[in-house]
Amino acid sequence: STWLQTVSVPELAWVIFTHGEDNDVVLAQRLAEAILCRQRKRGPYKSCVELADVCREVKQGVDDRGQHPAKLTFQAIRAFLNHEVEQLHLALRGAMQRLRHGCLCVVITYRRKEAAQVKRFLREHEEADARFATFVTPRRLAELYPLLTTDFPWACSLASEATKPSLAEMDRNPRSRPAVAHFLRKETRDPMLSPCLGVLPRPQKDQLKIPQPLPFLGSSRGQGVQGRDRGDQR
Repeated sequence: STWLQTVSVPELAWVIFTHGEDNDVVLAQRLAEAILCRQRKRGPYKSCVELADVCREVKQGVDDRGQHPAKLTFQAIRAFLNHEVEQLHLALRGAMQRLRHGCLCVVITYRRKEAAQVKRFLREHEEADARFATFVTPRRLAELYPLLTTDFPWACSLASEATKPSLAEMDRNPRSRPAVAHFLRKETRDPMLSPCLGVLPRPQKDQLKIPQPLPFLGSSRGQGVQGRDRGDQR
């Protein structure tokens, strides 16, 4: 409640969109507008129920995943205030630093955003594929394998595919339904792959580029069908 009194609509919309899992920027803005409009008219929120009612009204009482319509908004605000993304990253790095080489780190996530962060950590700490070094520049190699820009003595690899709870487990413990277990292994870095220390990768916005699409000429087959339809109508 205190934090909601300090944010603007664009800020709240950013939190809901970035940390929530609706993946809908328009819906995030609608929720932010409605939440803060109600606060301006009636004063600060006094209970979670009041906030949940606003979310239910905006989502018209339904959620595509069959869950409470306010759940993802609450999760987004909680994740932002608790710095959950940053804490997960720090926990993963701390675990890797303390594990012995060859040992496993098992991470259980309950949200897709959390699972995405685990995968991102893996990509950022994977050992480089030596084949790329034969046809890309050192700078590009550092962009593809960020670990090369560090002097960490360890790397991270995927030990096995992520697993979900069995039907029997979900029957015994319904709260385990969204859980996903990830298995990461701590590896010793390959001394043959020299780190790209001092190499400065480009900003991510400069590494991607929107291509120019080819002109859409339509389908000659479709045009023929349309022509016959128009003739039939005449």
